[in-house]
Amino acid sequence: MKYKPVGNPDDPFYGYIFELDFREYFEKNNINYDEYDALDDNHHNWDSKLPFSKLRVSYKEGDVSMHPIRTMTAELVTWELLDKMVNHDKHTQEKFLRLWPFRSADTHLEWFKQSLNGGGGINFDMKGFSLHKHVDNRFIFGNIIINLEDNEDNTTFWNSNGQEMTYKASGEKGMGTLFINCEHTLHQIEVLFEERRVTYNLPMILNTF
Repeated sequence: MKYKPVGNPDDPFYGYIFELDFREYFEKNNINYDEYDALDDNHHNWDSKLPFSKLRVSYKEGDVSMHPIRTMTAELVTWELLDKMVNHDKHTQEKFLRLWPFRSADTHLEWFKQSLNGGGGINFDMKGFSLHKHVDNRFIFGNIIINLEDNEDNTTFWNSNGQEMTYKASGEKGMGTLFINCEHTLHQIEVLFEERRVTYNLPMILNTF
């Protein structure tokens, strides 16, 4: 899996948004979303007429741990990867320390492991669904979005006053985005051009308990 920070070091959002590339893994492991029955009404309480998101984590064999997307993220999306990303260069390090200057651990990796929890689900955004420009609640450290099929409508990121779009996430199957929740990752999604948008979302939640 490849990654790169979005933008240039002098951009305010640099170090808070990363492009992820899972395409080689998708191809090597023949991950084709349509092979799975996530839209099977026998397994899910699904209404395709409703224009809002539905989270899905079930696999057709009944064991969510067997879902190939879950296997992929368990293998590739690790706290070690997050540690590598925030330590990508001195600028990404500075951006992380700006948000989290005080930590109860000696290293970033140790802090990630003791302070964050992760989980994921298949997300369906139907035509007409929208989330206006926002930051996530402060229990969310960050989020990962992976395209399970080619998507035309994708998350856009905006500057802190919401007046200028700074980045539009790729919609290509196997591509993804990781962003750290802050005022420089104001984001929005509107499903305008396709009947459904299918992604895998992995929020990173602060362990406050």
